Amino acid sequence: MSISICGCKPKWDPQQFDDVIQRLDRWIVAVNTATGKISVESELWRDESSRWRNALDKLEGDLKKDAQDVLANEVRNISSALASDIGDQVKTTMDYLEVKLKDNLKALRDAIQKARADVIAARGTKDSKGIKLALDELSQIRIFHDPVVTGFIPSHVQLLWADNAQTNCSLRVPLVEVRGWGFERPAGEEARFSLKVIDNTGKELRELPRSAIFFTTRYLMQLKLDTQGVVFGKNDHGLVFAIGSASEDNRSLPINHVVPSPSPPEPPTPAPIPPPPLPADIAGILFDDGDRIRFVIESTNKLNETTFVLNRTDNVTGFWKALVVKNEIGDLGKIVIKDNDRIKEMTFTAGSMQGNLKISFGKHGLFGAWRGITEQPILKDEVIGKRITYTWEND
Repeated sequence: MSISICGCKPKWDPQQFDDVIQRLDRWIVAVNTATGKISVESELWRDESSRWRNALDKLEGDLKKDAQDVLANEVRNISSALASDIGDQVKTTMDYLEVKLKDNLKALRDAIQKARADVIAARGTKDSKGIKLALDELSQIRIFHDPVVTGFIPSHVQLLWADNAQTNCSLRVPLVEVRGWGFERPAGEEARFSLKVIDNTGKELRELPRSAIFFTTRYLMQLKLDTQGVVFGKNDHGLVFAIGSASEDNRSLPINHVVPSPSPPEPPTPAPIPPPPLPADIAGILFDDGDRIRFVIESTNKLNETTFVLNRTDNVTGFWKALVVKNEIGDLGKIVIKDNDRIKEMTFTAGSMQGNLKISFGKHGLFGAWRGITEQPILKDEVIGKRITYTWEND
């Protein structure tokens, strides 16, 4: 409806009413078409549920084409709840879902038909505000069903006991999702949801605080089992989620107990095999496989330190070469020679060389990454008081 900015009374235009009535007629046809495709006709109810969702998706799209987003959102909510509830439910649950889906769509159709009647009445009285009032009322539709639970996620409560006497426990998953319908209740209705603990005979042991029950949407509730005041004991066998006063309105959730078994004795830890000692005061080839690295070990008068030297011959050019001294925690020191570098060294005191020591050699790899050449264990007692020179002779 166009409104004049001059403040004059809107011009009477019967065509506006005819256009709205035609739109409402299209919506009624779309809802009736979707309703006609929803039925439990065979045991292949999973396949049928896919057909139901396709029908609801088409109905949502038809409503959006006519810019009726409020009704389209209502249809999407119905479809989302259906998608959540289709799982390993029995066919009786599917029968229930069929009834509730049709109830939702019937409520939509009734609301659209009432809006149509209101628009026709407004057209008869030439009430220019009638279209807005009718569509505003249509956007406020609300559908309330008796609540039903179609499943819990996870499907059980698991208590993890810290001791065999079962005096202290924790929850593996403290939050349980309750899937179903009709969780949103009319304003002013007395609280009808409760959560109770039963023993293995079905006898009620105690009721848990209502603060453990959280409403999320009309299709989803949550049980927050680590809420203050919620306690569990070794005789607890299950939870009962009550959604009404009758016993058939109760839904059970089993409680599983996990008690630790006695731990077997720890096998003796084998004595570590020491790495072979680095020979003292000798020279030799440490590595020769494409790259060749020669070493010379010399005794010094400095009995409380070790010096490592990295050298290269003139024929070894190109990118960087590196020597790293490390232990099980990480690197203790590194020498890198590159470009015009010929020789570099580093010295460690006895106190700084702790743990299981190793020496690693690497060079420039793909995209500059470390390319390991060789790694050797070294014993601290064998290298203290020594100067060890490694010469890279071939690349």
